[in-house]
Amino acid sequence: MVSRPRHDVDVLRVPDRTRPAVRGQAVMTAPIKPGDVVKIPEADYLYGLGDLVLRVTEPPDVQRLPDGDWLRLTGIQLAWNGTELHERQVLVRLQALTRRRAR
Repeated sequence: MVSRPRHDVDVLRVPDRTRPAVRGQAVMTAPIKPGDVVKIPEADYLYGLGDLVLRVTEPPDVQRLPDGDWLRLTGIQLAWNGTELHERQVLVRLQALTRRRAR
């Protein structure tokens, strides 16, 4: 049985642990934790074809790369019917998730 999938807008509240805390800035807790199921559109992750459904197995972290900030997720890829396929580690572009939320 697959729990309620989290959508990309849920990913936005993940803190960037690579940036120092700014005085007066609220510290956020990650909304994604091991056991959660997320659905990621093809355009928002590296590398693969089609939308990705992933059951998270490790706490996510933020990666700062030259082209922007990415959220690294590790988990078990799930088929359309909830069947476990294999372990995956993917990078999800945070900027793309922010743009989509602003629509």
